[in-house]
Amino acid sequence: MAKDLPYFRFTVQEWQNGKISLESYQLQGLFISVCGYYWINEGKVTLSMLEKRFPGDSELMKSLLELGIMKHERRHDKVEIDFLSRQLCELNEIRKARQEAGSRGGKAKAKRKQKSSYKDKDKDKDNNVLPSKVSYTDLPESNLRDILELTGATYTVSEYEKDITSLRPFAVLYILMKKRGSKEKGYELFQELKDHEKLNAYQKAKQYEETELRYIPHVERFIKNNDFSE
Repeated sequence: MAKDLPYFRFTVQEWQNGKISLESYQLQGLFISVCGYYWINEGKVTLSMLEKRFPGDSELMKSLLELGIMKHERRHDKVEIDFLSRQLCELNEIRKARQEAGSRGGKAKAKRKQKSSYKDKDKDKDNNVLPSKVSYTDLPESNLRDILELTGATYTVSEYEKDITSLRPFAVLYILMKKRGSKEKGYELFQELKDHEKLNAYQKAKQYEETELRYIPHVERFIKNNDFSE
C-alpha cells in the first residue's frame, strides 16, 4: 500500500512542537530513519526488526520508547508510530473506496451487457433510436464551432446554419455534457451502446443544460456507470 504513495506527510509545526524536537540531533536522526523504515513496511514492524536494522542504537531506541515517541506492544513485539499509522489507515480507506468504485463500474458494465442480450425484450425500444439529424437548436447554446470540430466538417459555420446536417450522436452528447472528460474514451464506450441506450444517454444529458460544470460527470464515467438508465 505504501508503494502507492512513496512518501509520508511531514508537518513541520507538529515536529517542532513535539517531544522529538527537544532531543539530540542524533536521536532525531535515528527517529526519522525509523519512520522511513516503518513507512516502506506499511507499519508492520517489530522491535526485533528495528534492532537488526539499526544495530548499535539500542539505547537510543530505548529512549524513543521511554519518551512515548514510539510505542511497543510487548505481546506481539509490534512497534507503532502514531502519526504514520493514521496516514496508513487513510491510505487504506482510499484504496478500498477506489476498489469499490471499480467494482460498481464493472457491475454496471455487466448489467448493460446483460440487458443487450434480451433482444426480444428490447425490440420495441430499439425502434426509438437517436435521430440521425439533430438541429443545433436542440443544444444548450448554438455552439456550432465545437460541433464542427468534433464532426470533422469542412464547411464553415455560416454554411452549416443554412444546411442542418447529420451530426455524429456522440458529438452532440459531448457538447450537451459541456465537453467534460475524455472525448476519445467516451466515444469508445458510446459505440458499445445499443441505439435505445444512446437515446437515453442523449435525453439524460439534455438535463445538464442548467447544471454547473463541476456537477456534470465526465462523459466516460457517465457511460461506463450507466448513469442514464431508466
